[in-house]
Amino acid sequence: MPDGSAQSSTPHAPFPGLESPPLVLATLVAVDEQGLSLSYPGAPTEPQPVLATIPLAENDVGCVLALAFIDGARERPIVIGRVRDPFEDPDAPLVVADGERVRVEARQELVLCCGKASITLRANGRVVVRGTYVESRAQGVNRIRGGTVAIN
Repeated sequence: MPDGSAQSSTPHAPFPGLESPPLVLATLVAVDEQGLSLSYPGAPTEPQPVLATIPLAENDVGCVLALAFIDGARERPIVIGRVRDPFEDPDAPLVVADGERVRVEARQELVLCCGKASITLRANGRVVVRGTYVESRAQGVNRIRGGTVAIN
């Protein structure tokens, strides 16, 4: 039975030799084919590759990001998260884009509009499609199903 006198081989600090991990706030300046461009104190003057734990796109330019640094090197940043404004509207739609799909969530109603056309999704399950001309096509079966189906 251990007497508690043996020392653990696991260091207590997440980064040996550092009191706490370095964390810096940065602004996303650009997203292009070269990758991410960031502005933060001590940033290198030459563009450097940036790793990220979250997906970022052009519409995120201007947002504030939390950075850590690989091996503590300022020229090797890694984006660990996006810093949200505490005054941001909590009821604002949530948009998640992972490169393969875009998911938009709203609490009560979501409306997509383009000219005279719209699609409205409501929290109660109602879907309203409006337009001057509505067309439905399918290579396979085009099925209309419901508890009741009313045409005109």
